[in-house]
Amino acid sequence: MTFNKIYMKEWLDNQPYNHAGDCDAYYVNLANQLIAKLYDRRIKYLQDASFCKKIAIALSSYFEDILSGGMIWNSFTGKNNELYNKQVPFYNTEKYYKDEPNLADICFLIWFYLVSEQNRFINPFHPAIIERAQICCKILEHEYETAPENTQWKDFFSSGKQDFSLSRHYDPCAYWIYWHSYLTAPSSKKWTKYIEESFRKEQHHYTPAEQLYVIQDMCIDFMYQYPCGPLALYAHEWMEQVTGIGAYEEKGPREELPQGEHHLYTDLMKATQGEPIVFFKSYAQLNKFLSLDMGWGGKEEHLPHLRNSAYFVLYANPQKGMLIAKDVAQYIKTPENPFYDEKEAEENAFGLLVNPGMCPIDLVLHIFSENLIPELHIGDIDPEDCRSLIKEWDFIARCFLCEYYRAV
Repeated sequence: MTFNKIYMKEWLDNQPYNHAGDCDAYYVNLANQLIAKLYDRRIKYLQDASFCKKIAIALSSYFEDILSGGMIWNSFTGKNNELYNKQVPFYNTEKYYKDEPNLADICFLIWFYLVSEQNRFINPFHPAIIERAQICCKILEHEYETAPENTQWKDFFSSGKQDFSLSRHYDPCAYWIYWHSYLTAPSSKKWTKYIEESFRKEQHHYTPAEQLYVIQDMCIDFMYQYPCGPLALYAHEWMEQVTGIGAYEEKGPREELPQGEHHLYTDLMKATQGEPIVFFKSYAQLNKFLSLDMGWGGKEEHLPHLRNSAYFVLYANPQKGMLIAKDVAQYIKTPENPFYDEKEAEENAFGLLVNPGMCPIDLVLHIFSENLIPELHIGDIDPEDCRSLIKEWDFIARCFLCEYYRAV
C-alpha cells in the first residue's frame, strides 16, 4: 500500500490558524509516521489510504492538543466524566493520565472516525482498532518527552488573548471548534449537505463576492441550532467546555414547552389508569383506543398515516403529551406488554440507540433506563462485549441520535 504524504497545506487546513508556526513541521512529520501504522485489512476503511491519512492527522492533532493545554481533548473527557463517570467511553480508564497519550483515547478516536465515516455502529473492541491504537500509542509515548508545545494553538483558545464577550472573537473560535476540530469534524460534516442545499435555493439573490459571507453566516447560525458529536453538544456548549466562557448572548434552539401538564398526558394517564406506557399490535386496536378511551370519538380513522404500521407504543410525557412509536412494541419487556418477542428484541432493538427517528427519544430513554430490553445482540459482536457496550447505552444514543437525543 502506497500512502500519499501529508504536506503542510493539508495540515494547516485542520488548524485554527493559517500560517505555519515553529511546531507545525514536527506534527506534520509525526502524522506521516502514523499513516502506515493505521492500515489494516480487517476493516474496510482502514484499507483506504486517504482515510488512514485523516486519522493520522487527527491523532497528531490530538497529541499536539494534549501537549499544548488539552483544550479540545480535555473538554471532551471532562464532560464525558461529568456525564458518565469515566474519561472516555467504552475503554478501560482506571490508569488514565491527563495530558499524556492514553491508549483509550487513541482507540476512541479511531473508532469515532470509523463510525462517522461508515454511519453505522462498529465494535469498539474490534482487534484491528485495538492493535492499530497500541502501535500508534507507542509512537506517541516515545515522542512525548521531546515533542514541542504549540503556543499558537494554545493562544487561539485563550480568553487572555481574545475577548470572547465580542461576537467577532467568539464566533470564529466556536466556528472552528464545531466545523474543523479533530474531535467534532467527523460528526459536523454531515450537516454541510443541508447547508449547501439551503444555499442553492438562495444563491441567486447574492453576487459572487457576497456568497462566501452568506455561507459563513449560515454555518454560524446552524452550529448554534444543531448539535454535533461525539457528545451531541451545540457550538456554544463546546465553546464553554473548551474556553470556560459562556456565550455572549443566548444561543441554541428555543422551544417553548407548555406550562403545567400537557392535556394529552392527562388524558392518556386517565385512559390507562395511571400507566405511562400502553401497547397495541394493530392499527385497528390503536384507532379504537383513541376513539373510545381517549375520547377522540367519531367514525373516522385517527392518525391515518400509521394505517400500514403495527406494534405501537403510546408513551405519556408531562410536557409533550402523548408520544407515539411504531414497530417497537415487540422489543419492550413489561408484564403489561403481550407483544414482547424475545428473539426480535435481541436481534433488532439495538437500532433504537443508533437509528435516528426510529423512536421518540423520551421513550428510548425510558426503555433503557428501566432495563426493559434485558438482552441485546449487536451484529456479530461477542455476547460479553455486547453486555459491556449496553452499559454505555446513553453515550451510544448521544453519539448516534445526536439532534434527536437533544430533542428531549
